[in-house]
Amino acid sequence: PSAWWDMLLGIGARATDNEIGNLPDCVPATAPLQERQLLATFFADPQAHPVAASAQADGSAWKDFVAAKAATLPEAATQGMPPAASGLARAIVAKALRPSEFNNAVDRFLTTLFDGQEDLGRLQLPPFLSTAHLYDIEAVLPELDGGTPLLLLSTPGYDASHKVETIARDKRMRLKAIAMGSGEAVDEATVALQSAMQSGSWVLLKNVHLCPGYLDDLEKRVHTAKLEGSSHANFRLVLASETTSKLPRSLVRGSRILTFEPPPGIKSSLARTFSTAAATLPQHPAEVTRLTFVAAWLHAVIVERTRYVPLGWSKRYEFSEADFNRTAGTVAAWLQQAAGGRH
Repeated sequence: PSAWWDMLLGIGARATDNEIGNLPDCVPATAPLQERQLLATFFADPQAHPVAASAQADGSAWKDFVAAKAATLPEAATQGMPPAASGLARAIVAKALRPSEFNNAVDRFLTTLFDGQEDLGRLQLPPFLSTAHLYDIEAVLPELDGGTPLLLLSTPGYDASHKVETIARDKRMRLKAIAMGSGEAVDEATVALQSAMQSGSWVLLKNVHLCPGYLDDLEKRVHTAKLEGSSHANFRLVLASETTSKLPRSLVRGSRILTFEPPPGIKSSLARTFSTAAATLPQHPAEVTRLTFVAAWLHAVIVERTRYVPLGWSKRYEFSEADFNRTAGTVAAWLQQAAGGRH
């Protein structure tokens, strides 16, 4: 239930004085008002009826939990609930009655939530825990406007800017990509920004961490255009940067931020790379999928191996998904040409 998330975060507790006064005997009268209000609000939720009924019927067991004589609530308290919902309910009760157990309850809840994927469809996840659009730049685009840049932060060696170029190409949007780091690039970015604001195209500035001084002027320019309403409705600004403390705070606060980093380990890297590529693979010939998987495996091995630079490498090169995409595209094009239309 979506209201339970608010309760877990300590907001949305609106119990009446009468509801607080009718709490079960297992709730200590000396408990702080905020905790009693939270519990009364939770018990008043119809979906929490099994928990409230257990507090009335198993008062002694609940008192043992409050007094730390029992590690957890009785099983009957959340009987019949999905495992993830049960864990969330127990975390809320721990927050109200036994704060010292709250961290452990949340830990058990998150373990159940992310290890038991079969339960996610039955539990309404809030946006901050939803993994459906994690790293999905396209899903964030509706939240942007001409005065809200998209800031892509990444660790050294992982460049997410190519994702924006792919989206712009798929949507047939005009995109001007500029690699920052020189005086010429700053001048080019200023001209491109002014043109895009008028025409409604997109601007992608890469490596903006190399020019923190320019970002102050950039933020003022974008903010002024937003206040005056002088920028085109379709104008979008995307900034790609390494994670650094040099970025202006006002720019960070006014941006929609996504953070990217290479997945740890070959297995995670392979899974993410291949799952992303599989959605765009042609169905024929069948060898495309097999060779793309081999390319994804090679890419995962290389990316993992770069962690040990300079051992085994003569030069430093930041391998990214852009390299894999070019490899996969070459493989698909070569196979389709060799197949000659045959399946």
